[in-house]
Amino acid sequence: MTTWDDYRHRRNIAWIVLLTYLPGVSIVSIAMRQWSRSEDATIVLAVAWMVAYVIAARRCSHFACPRCAQPFFMWHFTYHVFTRQCLHCNLPKWSDPGRQGIGSLDAGHTNDAMECPVCHQTIESDNDTCDQCGWSYLEQSDAHEIADSANSSGPSFPTAR
Repeated sequence: MTTWDDYRHRRNIAWIVLLTYLPGVSIVSIAMRQWSRSEDATIVLAVAWMVAYVIAARRCSHFACPRCAQPFFMWHFTYHVFTRQCLHCNLPKWSDPGRQGIGSLDAGHTNDAMECPVCHQTIESDNDTCDQCGWSYLEQSDAHEIADSANSSGPSFPTAR
């Protein structure tokens, strides 16, 4: 199982627990009313289901980046559920951690070529602009400097035009 398969598994478990909460507790509540007048079992089940969701969601939020082993979706104590890249090394979500790309350049590594994050074409090291879509690493780097100077406490995100 790859690391991304592990993440998919964690995410799917969290979604299943969340989406089955209301129907599951309702069905069990109706069934329990047939056998007993007490609501205690329903309350215990509802609390247990909520705890299960908290555990599943926490496992998703603490998913370790395949490249840097830091929490992929967490920056300090905040959780960024819709991020499309690691908040520490900028590895794009679903990408191969060993593959050369824009994330590894941002992390301070040097490459002969990189992958355009817009159209996924290979950009050679002597050309900073994608021939297919016109995306430029230099413009993206300028956006990083502006964002970093305006807000140095949070992560910087690549931009594409």
